[in-house]
Amino acid sequence: MNLSNESMELLTNHFSANDFLKLSNGNIGLSGKAAAFVEGWYKDIMINRNFLNADRDKNGRIENNEHLSLKNSVEDVAKNQDLSKNFGAVVLRMAQSTTGYVENTISDKSLSIEALMDESIKSDRNFDGIITRLEYSAKGGTDVQGYTN
Repeated sequence: MNLSNESMELLTNHFSANDFLKLSNGNIGLSGKAAAFVEGWYKDIMINRNFLNADRDKNGRIENNEHLSLKNSVEDVAKNQDLSKNFGAVVLRMAQSTTGYVENTISDKSLSIEALMDESIKSDRNFDGIITRLEYSAKGGTDVQGYTN
C-alpha cells in the first residue's frame, strides 16, 4: 500500500523511528506501534466500512453503484436543544451519539483504499484510532477549522 507523503510525515512525526524500516527496494516498512495503528485503520476500512464487499469488480476502487455498499459516512442520534427561554428563538440539534457507519450515496468520484487510509490518518490527529466529530469537521486541520466547518 502506498500512503501519501503527508500521511507518512504524520506517522514519522508521531511514532518512534524504530517503527520505520528502510527496505532494500527503497520502500518504507512499518513495525511496532506505527504498524498497529495503520493496520487498525486498514481493518476498519476493509471490514467495518465494507470496502472488501463493496468493491464488487475487485479493481481496488469504489466506483459508481459500489458506493451504495461502502459505509464511509456516520449517522448521529440527535435531539433538539431548545434555548429559546434564555436566548430568544434558538433551537439547535445536538449529536448525542454516533450509531456507526452507514452507506454512501452514488458518487462519480472513485475511491481507493489508499485514499481512504490517507483521509483516516490525516483526520485522526491524536492517533487514538477514533475520528471524533471535531476531527472529522476539521478535515485534518486545527480545532478552529473544525468548529468553523
